[in-house]
Amino acid sequence: MKVIRRFRFSACYTSEKGKVYGHNFEVFVTVEGEVNPETGMVINLEHLKKAVNPVIEKLDHVCLNDLPYFKDRPPTIENIAEFIFHGINGLPPEVKLRSVRVETGEETGAIYDGESSLKSLKFRFSASHKLPEERVKSREVYGKCGEEKHGHNYLLKVAFKGDGSGIINEMKRVVDELDYMDLDAVNDLDFSTGEHILVYLKKKFEALGGVEIKWMHLEETENNFFEWGNLI
Repeated sequence: MKVIRRFRFSACYTSEKGKVYGHNFEVFVTVEGEVNPETGMVINLEHLKKAVNPVIEKLDHVCLNDLPYFKDRPPTIENIAEFIFHGINGLPPEVKLRSVRVETGEETGAIYDGESSLKSLKFRFSASHKLPEERVKSREVYGKCGEEKHGHNYLLKVAFKGDGSGIINEMKRVVDELDYMDLDAVNDLDFSTGEHILVYLKKKFEALGGVEIKWMHLEETENNFFEWGNLI
């Protein structure tokens, strides 16, 4: 069983050209273990916070370049995830630290598992659809989504292995092709459901080459999420 806890911090860093940037960072710490039959939990969340908060506090409201860890390495989001992972101490022996995922309000993020890293990207698009009444009784199967044409603001997160620097713009182009579109009119999209949107985008991304898609997460509404694959 996996347990995920979110943490936050704010920090700045200086680029190679001397420009100062700042972000609000979100950190998702994943631990795994068996459910304790006495407590009904994998880990007491207070114990998890006690193990993670000290390293988060080192990053909060500082210039990352001033930390000793980043004296000989740039404070990239991948290196920040690695710093946090190795800085977590005090977990119960029966609980394993699985991964640390770091995101900003920007498009990029990173996931680190102690050995390797994945890059992550975040995309947004808005599109309309009406699930098909000619195939099934839409109201019975799809509820409101089968009644009238309507739209959603979609949030897509993608994690992949590989550098990806050469195709990130191409991946964005693929997503942008759905922006302000009627999804029912998109070629090769069999259904305009969240499940089929993920399958469609995965095929498009893989056709670009150069990266191995490991995980995809699509938010259709604040309550409806769809996922494919696994993080590290």
